[in-house]
Amino acid sequence: MKRLLFITHQFPLPLDVGSKIRAFNLLKIYSKNYRVTVVALINGHSEGKYVPELEEICERVVVVDRASCRRFQSDGSKIPRLIRSAFSLYPKVVLGFESKEFTTAIKNVIEKDFYSVIHVSRIYSATNIAFVLRRKDNVKLILDMDDYESSKIFREVRILRCFRRRLELFHDFCRVFVFESFFVRKFDFCLVCNGEDRDRLCKRFKKATRIEVIHNGVSSSHFSHSGGFEIEGNILFLGAMDYEPNIDAVNYFLKKSWPLIRNSYPRCTFTIAGRNPAQEIRDMHNGKDIIVMPDVLDVRNVLEKCAVMAVPLRLGGGMRIKILEAMAMKRAIVSTSMGCEGIGATHSENILIADDASDFAEQCLRVLKDKFLREKLGNNARAFVEHNYDWFVVERKLLSLCQN
Repeated sequence: MKRLLFITHQFPLPLDVGSKIRAFNLLKIYSKNYRVTVVALINGHSEGKYVPELEEICERVVVVDRASCRRFQSDGSKIPRLIRSAFSLYPKVVLGFESKEFTTAIKNVIEKDFYSVIHVSRIYSATNIAFVLRRKDNVKLILDMDDYESSKIFREVRILRCFRRRLELFHDFCRVFVFESFFVRKFDFCLVCNGEDRDRLCKRFKKATRIEVIHNGVSSSHFSHSGGFEIEGNILFLGAMDYEPNIDAVNYFLKKSWPLIRNSYPRCTFTIAGRNPAQEIRDMHNGKDIIVMPDVLDVRNVLEKCAVMAVPLRLGGGMRIKILEAMAMKRAIVSTSMGCEGIGATHSENILIADDASDFAEQCLRVLKDKFLREKLGNNARAFVEHNYDWFVVERKLLSLCQN
């Protein structure tokens, strides 16, 4: 059996964020056709306990403490790092993950065995794999761009009001955009998780790199509605609450849509559930109509109790696994176009889509007040993900791509 090397800036466990869920499931798929070695950055003891679980599906797991990366160092060397960042070809988001220990670990693994496929998660590990891209041997290189970085940054630039911050972010966008232009071309395949990102990348890179859509997925057997009772009037926002697009979405919803919903439906409640909530999110908790639930162990418990899941996203990229999970749980969903981008859901059939704040509030109220509509949207959503987004569907396409 051939060998595959999986390089990632983020340890794939626990499954508490979309990028980890994707990486872990891709690893499970790869392990059916390859002898897989993982080299990953790890967050010390908090993630170290999950290494044995990953070793169950991989032949070898090599971890490096992420404290070795420039981004996580606090040794007083900030000024030299800023100087290097200013004159480096690499953008800040890439330089932050530079690590001599990570590079050495990757070199040691490659020198020991030959790998016919090397899979790299996102652009963040670029400084650590530069030597890999210069190799001339018969290795297929795969870059997973499930989050199209420059596109994500540009969206934030467009909505910022602070001129200074907007200028800083536009500078970051330019550097990332230029960096992507030569980095992506080094790979034989580039994976994205939706058709929109594929079209954007194909337009940029023509035939220089083969762009393939490998969707995010969901385990429809794991995320199945058990028949538990929903809480009347409960609106749920689910996501990593240390992630800026999610923080922006919650702030925007509470400022623009929530007052309209409360005026029409005073009994409603808003639950914010997700890991590592920022302090501004924690401060929103009042124990009455706004509930903050940090570090939920099993998202099925909060999904089952909500009457509607709100996805008022204005920023970000990729594909929202949380929407797929909610659909599998037969939940009614109200989302912005940005929030459900790339999923292919149909308004009024298996989701409700609204981009204006007042329209978003109106769609939430429709679902809250109409049980028949909730059930219709939920049942159609379940059928939709079973047919299109179960991990078994993703598995067939990824293995076919590897074999060809």
